[in-house]
Amino acid sequence: MTTTPATYSCCSSVRLLLDSAVAEQILVEDARIEWPEARRPGNVCVERAWPRRASGFSFEWSFDLGNGTRHSVFGVSDDTPASPHQPCAARPFLKSGHLRGLHVLLPSWGIRLQSPDRDPDLPHLAQCLDGEAVADSLASYWPDQAQNGRNCRFVDCRTLSYRPARRATIAYQPGDRDDATAKIIGKTFRDDRGLGLVALHADLNEQLVAATRGRVQTARPLGYLPEHRTVLFAWNESQPLRADLASLMSLAVASAPVLNALHDVRVEGLPGFSFADEIAVTQRWQRMLEIVDPVVAAKVARVLAALNKAAPSVRLSRLCTVHRDFYERQLLLGDDGTTILDLDTLAWGDPCLDVGNLLAHLCLAGLCVDASTQEISTLTQAVVRRYREGGGALNREVVTLYWASALFRIGAVHFQRSSTKQFTPALWDLARRLLACDRFDGDELVVNGRCARLDPEHTLEAVAP
Repeated sequence: MTTTPATYSCCSSVRLLLDSAVAEQILVEDARIEWPEARRPGNVCVERAWPRRASGFSFEWSFDLGNGTRHSVFGVSDDTPASPHQPCAARPFLKSGHLRGLHVLLPSWGIRLQSPDRDPDLPHLAQCLDGEAVADSLASYWPDQAQNGRNCRFVDCRTLSYRPARRATIAYQPGDRDDATAKIIGKTFRDDRGLGLVALHADLNEQLVAATRGRVQTARPLGYLPEHRTVLFAWNESQPLRADLASLMSLAVASAPVLNALHDVRVEGLPGFSFADEIAVTQRWQRMLEIVDPVVAAKVARVLAALNKAAPSVRLSRLCTVHRDFYERQLLLGDDGTTILDLDTLAWGDPCLDVGNLLAHLCLAGLCVDASTQEISTLTQAVVRRYREGGGALNREVVTLYWASALFRIGAVHFQRSSTKQFTPALWDLARRLLACDRFDGDELVVNGRCARLDPEHTLEAVAP
């Protein structure tokens, strides 16, 4: 039976859009998209969904077209008419293996579907992803200009990350040369904030390299392309990451001294970020949960209530430069040191924010590699102990609150994802126990039959009272 949103409320429609079977129906039938070579999308997965700051949401669906490569389309809740800058286009095409040229409005669902190059809120992104259009702009920035930049008329553009209406990160490589080292990273935004990242990275890199004798560094800025609203960074080679416990432990051990170094540098002009700001972010994800699954949202709401209750009593342990989105995959481990990524979220706040966020991500990463609860506990203990050995002071109460908040938020993020939804019960249960909340109704939250039990006590024992 074909599912249509006509008989559903707005909230019901959102829940349906995060169902992979419904997503496949929309891609195959409802959107009336003429897929390349008349191929039919299959094996559709919901990769992620994000609440938008004002209202609504955005999401990513991935699928295959029978050509051995997975592709993605992105959706944004939107009931506005087509933008004159981005007219509707229902005949996407493949260019250098990437899906391009899609922009479809679906009023019955209240959404639009698009490929990154047709984002009406990032109209310059189309040129950023056009290997011919961007070639001249990049010519003087290649590692070896004489060899790589001269007469390079086409650049291979690979999207590394993309948030609809927000930003994108792109890997550039000369399209006519098989040289793995000839790469540049471009990060583009909706506005001109990338221009400030050039000076920020240069200042921060100088301080980090001096303080750590080169063991910790940032991505090296190369310049800014105003016509593309893109800041360019040098490519950093890193050791390949394996999806196993040993690799995860290496990242965990390396992360603590990076945080020590980052928290010790001083960057002028950073915005403040308080625990109240953290709660505001968490509340956006709770609102998303209320739309996606009101029953689950009602069960985990007590975690958010406990965070709100504790908020007035939070006392800063100290103020320093914080990353705000620090976790193990923000690091590149290379032969010459460790590179820290994505510094556009830097703020002035409590170091417990970064530590708590890292601990929560390590819990998820441990579950993803099927680590035991004891092994996950070892990961988190290693981070706290090494951070304190490096001179970092932590307040146990504040670490607990930021850790619980991050667990709540990360659980909500992955509750939307087909591949990792099964891990959310363990994250939320740990947040509940960190905050000494009552047990959830029905004793346990179970998604896809799994609810691992993680123990926070050994980690917190390593934090000063």
